Amino acid sequence: MLTGLILLLIALFDFLRHRIPNLLLLLLILSIATKGDIHIQVLYAIFVSVISLFTYWKCGVGAGDVKLLSIVSLFLTPVHRITEYWLLFSMIGSGLALLKWSSTHSFKGNIALAPAICGAVLCISSLNYI
Repeated sequence: MLTGLILLLIALFDFLRHRIPNLLLLLLILSIATKGDIHIQVLYAIFVSVISLFTYWKCGVGAGDVKLLSIVSLFLTPVHRITEYWLLFSMIGSGLALLKWSSTHSFKGNIALAPAICGAVLCISSLNYI
């Protein structure tokens, strides 16, 4: 429950300010560690981290989004639900992009990805998958 609240706080903070504070990421890691039921997916997390770093360098994805996605892929995405996670991430991210376009009539500028990253995890956990 604490992990879910921290994920909501991260998503809201990023949506409003386009930043993900390192303190919130640290609190997320601590809440996951105290939860006890950890899904560690090392190879998957390395793959996601490499792809995320590439998008950081070449596409302008924020460093906080890269760190958050690495934490989520390492600890919170069960291997048997990876497809569902990325489907939900894509759907929420597309909704955020459409929201951005409808308000500015442009895709230029910042689009907060933390709501999509955290939202996909929260959807999977609320469906009792984790």
